[in-house]
Amino acid sequence: MKRFLRLCAAIVVVFIAAGCMATTKTQQPDQNDVQTGYPGKWEQATLTEDEFGFKLIVVRQNDEKWVLESKTTCFWTRQLVGRTVWLRWGPVESFLMNDQGQICEFWTGERME
Repeated sequence: MKRFLRLCAAIVVVFIAAGCMATTKTQQPDQNDVQTGYPGKWEQATLTEDEFGFKLIVVRQNDEKWVLESKTTCFWTRQLVGRTVWLRWGPVESFLMNDQGQICEFWTGERME
């Protein structure tokens, strides 16, 4: 039984580590496109809802609300609900970045009214 529990704990640690590695790092949100490799400009946005890192609602600086659906699981977004994050919005895909420079990729969903 103890071996089974240790095995389960090891599997959980591997999945968490794999999710952390799914994010990429950048230095500053004001880097140009050549350095980061992501199109568009970074803007501040408010993360208002998070459904376990899979589906987010963000409010852009122009007060538009958008649904973002994750390409990969983003573990840090749940901790930032109600706070400001960096958003690189696009009509098909968008990117969120936290203050540590971790970036998660999202499909841009529908605009909410």
